[in-house]
Amino acid sequence: MPRQQTHSHSPARGVHTDHRSQDAVSGDRATLQEAADALNVDEANVVALFAEAGISLLRDGNTIYVAREALHTFAERRRAERREQLRELTRASIEAGLDDVDYSSFYRDPS
Repeated sequence: MPRQQTHSHSPARGVHTDHRSQDAVSGDRATLQEAADALNVDEANVVALFAEAGISLLRDGNTIYVAREALHTFAERRRAERREQLRELTRASIEAGLDDVDYSSFYRDPS
C-alpha cells in the first residue's frame, strides 16, 4: 500500500501536498481556477485571500485545490461582508447629503 500523506505543509507557499487518489477527493475540491472564477479574482489573489483567512490549499501533482466547502463558506462570508460594507457606505453618503447631488452637470449634453 502506498504511503499516504494528506497534508504536508509547504510554508513558503501555504500549499499542502495531497497524496490521496484523484478519485477519492475530486468531487470535494475545486481547482484554483474554479475558486478564482467563483470569487471573481485571479489565482494569485485566491492564494493571498485564503492565506489571510487561514484556509489550506492542497497540491496534487502540479494542480492546486481548495476544499469546496471551504470555498463556499469563504465566498458566502465575503459576500456578506461586502453587503454590509455597502450598507455602511450608503448610510454614510445619505448622512453626508450625497444622495441629493444633481449629477446631471457631470454628463455631456447628447444634443
